[in-house]
Amino acid sequence: MDGISKLIATFSDLLSQLLPLLVSIGVIYFIWGVVRYVIADDEEAKQKGRDRIVFGIIGLAVIVSIWGLVGILTETFNIENNTAVQSNIKNLVNTQPSSTCNMGNTFQGVLDFFTCIIGNSVIPFLFAVAVLAFIWGAIKFFIIDADEEAKREQGRQFMFW
Repeated sequence: MDGISKLIATFSDLLSQLLPLLVSIGVIYFIWGVVRYVIADDEEAKQKGRDRIVFGIIGLAVIVSIWGLVGILTETFNIENNTAVQSNIKNLVNTQPSSTCNMGNTFQGVLDFFTCIIGNSVIPFLFAVAVLAFIWGAIKFFIIDADEEAKREQGRQFMFW
């Protein structure tokens, strides 16, 4: 591989590893903008919230665009991924223990089993439900009930809870 191909392959590997983090940051910034808009008291604070919403969407669009462009370049020029970089990053990321929960024969083993079940199943499920509730409240606040102030307040409360 020549220099540019190596650079593109390395950037592709790095981007594929960082993409979840970058998208998460973009989504958090967007949600922070929604929260700031909803809790704003005056028009200036509402405008700052709107700006954060717009910048969060623009940031997500830029992240996805760069990811798509690098993907197109690697596919078009048939550039292989640099497996050394990718395996080094995966080794850094995959330092967590196995996600299977095994029940032991002792009281400590039973407690470890239930702690594992809660950590691997219950908490992610509750987090997913909370995110869906927040998104539903935002949809009600901004889109469905945008004209009626009383129903907008219900959407706002739904997002808070």
